[in-house]
Amino acid sequence: MGEFLRRKEPEKDGERGTILLKGCGNLLKTLYLLRHGETEWNDQWRLQGQKDTPLSPKGILQAEKAAKILKNLGIDFIYCSDLNRAAKTSEIIAQEFKGQVQVYRTEKLREISFGDWEGKKYEEFSREEKEYYQRWLQDPVNCFIPGGESLEDVKKRVMEFIASVLKKKEKNILLVSHGGPIKIMISQVLSMNLSHLSCLAVSPASLSLIQYYENQSYLVLFNDVCHLADKK
Repeated sequence: MGEFLRRKEPEKDGERGTILLKGCGNLLKTLYLLRHGETEWNDQWRLQGQKDTPLSPKGILQAEKAAKILKNLGIDFIYCSDLNRAAKTSEIIAQEFKGQVQVYRTEKLREISFGDWEGKKYEEFSREEKEYYQRWLQDPVNCFIPGGESLEDVKKRVMEFIASVLKKKEKNILLVSHGGPIKIMISQVLSMNLSHLSCLAVSPASLSLIQYYENQSYLVLFNDVCHLADKK
């Protein structure tokens, strides 16, 4: 898949960076899902949620590497979370397009709010609230995080936004968001129960791709990080 992302020549349908699936009807929309670059809290295994943490130097470099790939994929529009780490990632990417692609920030693409757990390391809240944390791991849909959002609420805001994006005229759209929302988008394509989201790994600055056809939607690429590798 890394070679697919590096393809610069147009496909037969005239779109760059698309994979055409036979027997699915016309390709209506391609959504590129990029998680923001790394932050210091990511490196510390500290729960961020909706805390407005900035990109680390490594995260900035990751965004720059992602931009080099994305500029060849015919992106028409960029939507991003309004949290700093996602907005800055989008800003770096937009610079590669030299003003030809617009960026729209929205709170709809924010990470899930982890309420009272935000700012704490995993080892801290898993120890301090061991019993409740175990209950949440076993049933994250019905066991709510103290002061945070429910998964159903996050699903509602994210998928309502996706529904509005699918009505837009642009065909190739980049969404720069967070691990939680991206997992939810992918889970809906796969008809996956929200309680299984922890089975999905979405790395910082990773790229996933969903294509929407007349008859069905497909997850074509998942958690690709080939663009982050150091060149030899």
